[in-house]
Parts: sequence; structure tokens; C-alpha cells
Amino acid sequence: MLEITRTIASEVGEWRRQYRAGSVLLVVVLVALSAAPVVILLLMASLADRPLSAAPLHTRQRVLFDLQPKVRVALAVRTHGGAALPIKVTGGYRLVNPKTHTTLVRGARLTKSPVEALSRGVVITVPDHGISKTMHLPCLRIVPTASGTLHVARRRYRGVLDLVYESGGRMTLVNELDLEDYVGGVVAPEMFYYWPREALRAQAVVARTYTLARVLEARAEVPQPKYDLEANYLADQEYHGITGERATTREAVSSTRGLVLTHNGKVFRAYFSSCCGGHTEACGLLWEDYKTIPPLAGKPCDYCKHSKWYNWRTTIKLSDVERALKRAGRDVGSIQDVQFVDSNNEGHIDQVTIKGTRRTHKMMGNDFRLDILAANRAKLIQGGLNSMNFSSRRVKEAYELTGHGRGHGCGMCQYGAYGLAIRLKSYKDILAYYYPEAELWKVY
Repeated sequence: MLEITRTIASEVGEWRRQYRAGSVLLVVVLVALSAAPVVILLLMASLADRPLSAAPLHTRQRVLFDLQPKVRVALAVRTHGGAALPIKVTGGYRLVNPKTHTTLVRGARLTKSPVEALSRGVVITVPDHGISKTMHLPCLRIVPTASGTLHVARRRYRGVLDLVYESGGRMTLVNELDLEDYVGGVVAPEMFYYWPREALRAQAVVARTYTLARVLEARAEVPQPKYDLEANYLADQEYHGITGERATTREAVSSTRGLVLTHNGKVFRAYFSSCCGGHTEACGLLWEDYKTIPPLAGKPCDYCKHSKWYNWRTTIKLSDVERALKRAGRDVGSIQDVQFVDSNNEGHIDQVTIKGTRRTHKMMGNDFRLDILAANRAKLIQGGLNSMNFSSRRVKEAYELTGHGRGHGCGMCQYGAYGLAIRLKSYKDILAYYYPEAELWKVY
């Protein structure tokens, strides 16, 4: 959703390039570098006076939970485990059978232990009174004590860790923890910690809302799934646990504790993306399982033009598209033609038709983007696809794309939130702008 590659210096450079002499925004930047603080405040106040085309966001006290809910987030899904996923606990810990709640082992420190999933179940080798002890279980829970901290690979996490056996000698690692702790582990990797406070607060509310919606959906399923969300932006949200948290991100979470967005009395998936490129997209055109509602219907956005992702150009080879689709189980053979369709004429491609030598395949535009990103992440191809907000031109065995934005484009535009925050808009103003007709509820 958001690639952390920028620096404050590049932000200033973007403002200088994007706004010509005489622009109020350029004056703000130049004055910030050389003029008195009083002048800065006056100029920023002039920006803040510009009204937003959004109704005020109403806040209501609606206690839905006596205690904050737990979240189950998959750190790894159906992995072979082994040395690639070392697990340790610095401090005390217990190993528990979650089926019987029986404590199997207690220890003062769990060193990096090889974890595997074999035909008989999850296997973990731990030191027990100086003797290496190996256990085979369908599920194992690692519970750090008050003095212990959980580590998986190179990251630290709050809560407990479930190791769940899967078929084929694989396993899924599930981190269960309090909702607020989870949100703290999302805000830091999803938004730059040095961005304005109100943008970070808006991000905290949006991440909490999306999470609670997913948790409630999972709880309603029969049978219940092993986890509520995955710990990556391709599936849900980036989640890095304690690693990467800063004082600014922790403040954003604590100052908005328990606040979520609702529509018609229901918590909804408050989607967000890096840069919308000028117009956010309706959720129903991105995900078949989620009907468009007013807060996620799409709207113009003029506040992300400073982003380096606002305008971009790239070339995508048909051979790379073939590899990406084949990896995703959509093998169409050699691609002869690709048709990109923008059904609502708002810029975002929401339908893609691929004509291959074996068959013709139609798919949603966002699924096409995710297939390309996943293949790039797996290093099967070079180069990804920033967004589906583009125009295309066929050049031999490739397509030249001229596009705008980064991410799926639905819900809050993160660079737009930044643009509003530097105009002295509050996090409630930001949320009201990007999620019209939503209400803000304090649910615990």
C-alpha cells in the first residue's frame, strides 16, 4: 500500500517541482525554510480556511465490547517453516496445547528453535532441563510471560503465537493479540512516522476499522477460519509487530483508542491506499465480495498531487503478464491481446480481458494488478504495476502505460491525507472527506 522509500528532503523537492512561483503551497515551503514562525502560521491558516466538500463527521459513544477484541493475524500461511522462520522468546515462556489448554513446557528463555511441519503435525524442538525435546502436535501455542518478548524471524511481536498444522507438511503461523496492539503494528509500516499527527491519527482509525470489520466477518463464518487477516498489503495490511513502532505512531493509536467508522450502524472495511492519482475508486469495482456503499463509492481527490506516484510511465511485457497469470493459476497460453476497460470512466481500469492461444480470460482489474505484484515479489518478473489508473498503448509485444497513483485507489488516499493534514485539517476532517456518510463510533 505504501512503499517506504521517501525522505523529508525529497518531499520538499516534490513541492518545489509541483507548485510554480506564486503558489501558496510553494510559499509555505520556502517560508518554512527561511521566514519567521509567525508568517508560517498565517500562511498555513489561509490554507486551513479552504472548506472541504464533506459533511462533518459525527462521533457517537456506542459500546459494543466490554474489552477490546482479539485479532488473529497470519504471519506466514502454509509455509514449510524450517530455518527460514526461526522463533524465539527473550524471557519466560510457556508452550501450551490450545485444544486442552495444558501447559507442556515452561522455560526461562526460548532460543532460536527450528520449527517444521511434518506428516504427523507441527514439530518444535525446545530445551527441557538440558535435554532437547521434540513435540508433534496438530497445533502448538507459544505464550511469552510478562517478562518475555516473542520473536519471529527478525521481528518482535506482542501477544501469543499459534503454530497450526496444514496438509502437505505445511503450517500457518498465527499471532493473536489485542486489537490496539495490532493497530500499532500496522500504522508504522503503512504511513511514514514523520508525517503530520492528524494524518497518522486518520491512519490509525482507518486501520482499526478495517481490522474490526474483518474480525467480525471471520467470527460470523462457519466453521471459523484459522485467522482473521494476513500480515501483508497484498492480502490486507502491512503488519510488523513491535518492530518499527515510533512515538508518533503510538500516539496516533492511543489518542484514537476504540474509534472506528460505521455506516448504517455497521463497521465496514475502511480501505485505503497510497495515492489515488486524482480520484478514488468504488469498492464494488475492485472486490466482487464487497458491495459498494456510500463511504466507499469513490470521489475526486486534489490533495495527492505532490506524490511522486501521482504521474508515472512504465512498459509491461506480454511475456511478464503470461508468467504472472500462470503463477496465479490463470494460464491462458501465449497472450495475443489485452483489453483494459474503465466501466465508470473515472480513470481506474476495473475489468481486464486477456486473449490467449489456449483461452480468453476475464478478470477484475485489481486482481490483475495483484497478480503482477505477486509475480514481481516472487522475482519471476522485473517491475510491478503501480495502479490500475492508466491509459495504455500497444507497442509490439508490450504495452506502454501512462498512469496515476499507487495502490488499489479505494477509500482514504494516504498522500491525500498528508495533503489535508498540512492544510491543518483534523483527522476527523480527513475521514469525513474520504468516507462520506460514515459515522465515528467509540466502541470500547
